[in-house]
Amino acid sequence: RQAVWAPGSGRTLRALVRVQLRQLFTPPPNLSDRWLLNAALGILGLMTTSWLVGDYLYDRLAATGHARLWLPLGLALLSMAALAAGLSGLGSLFFQLRDLPLVAALPVAPGVLGASKLLVALIGQWLLTVSLAFALVPGALGQGFGADFWARTVPVLLLLPLPPLAVAALVLLAIARLVP
Repeated sequence: RQAVWAPGSGRTLRALVRVQLRQLFTPPPNLSDRWLLNAALGILGLMTTSWLVGDYLYDRLAATGHARLWLPLGLALLSMAALAAGLSGLGSLFFQLRDLPLVAALPVAPGVLGASKLLVALIGQWLLTVSLAFALVPGALGQGFGADFWARTVPVLLLLPLPPLAVAALVLLAIARLVP
């Protein structure tokens, strides 16, 4: 019987996360040159689109005199995007695993395996949040926020994916209990 968290589990967790991230973000051998260009263009397109949506949202709110609603509405939209990405990411990490037989055979506690899967999903959530956070820039510039706003924004954006990820995990656990 293995403990949920034993001495040395931190190193094991770090190694499992590194292997899973490498598996997720390593391109296929025959597409290695185009893969990086496509990924960079996709991220740039996502940032540009989120900037344009944020600018449109702020302009419409400012035109109707509700510019103060920009930040809560922007954070709510980011949370909804994080929830959708969390459901998709956790669903594929837990239910469509190609590495499950290999990982289950490792002499690692189940808690460490689950924590590594959740950390990989959280890293994906942070990448999405950073890309979509550009939607907040036009409103912050329009309202004249300074450096103190940006200093408070970074911790909020780091913590923003946690509640949607927890909700996504609970929804997926309920689905796993109901579906045979």
